[in-house]
Amino acid sequence: MTDQCDCQTPPTSSPRHWPALGLGILASIASIVSGCASAPPPATPDVPPPPPPVFLSDEEVTNYAKAVLAIEPFRRAAYNQIEQNSSKVPQIICNQPQTIEDLPLEVKEVAVNYCRSALEIAQRNGFTVTRFNDITANLPTDRDLRQLLEDELLRQQRNSFIQ
Repeated sequence: MTDQCDCQTPPTSSPRHWPALGLGILASIASIVSGCASAPPPATPDVPPPPPPVFLSDEEVTNYAKAVLAIEPFRRAAYNQIEQNSSKVPQIICNQPQTIEDLPLEVKEVAVNYCRSALEIAQRNGFTVTRFNDITANLPTDRDLRQLLEDELLRQQRNSFIQ
């Protein structure tokens, strides 16, 4: 997983805040299968090209939203634990071992557990690491995709609240 965590304050899950929750979760999707960063990585002179566009089936839209909603509590918990054990939340990218290797032991354990949980959830919802990250990488630039996923997140949240 290659994306980085937005690490914003966790959104509220109160029904009247569902739009904020959907937007908050999508804002932190970059964290989903990757980890948390206290700040975005420094800008590099070589700007990477935009990711190739992705096209999702209805099933993928549903499953991606399920995965995001399932991973979010793990992301919040990991962020909170790391914040308690460290003066600064370090940049953690799950598939880049160097971002985890030099962490203090208690922070490293939290990061590794989060990465494993996020990976398992993504796979359980039918995604390879590459496919999940391709979708995630497109969210900042593909408004239609972002809107589609926000709508699905909100639909699933409403349904879970009603049931």
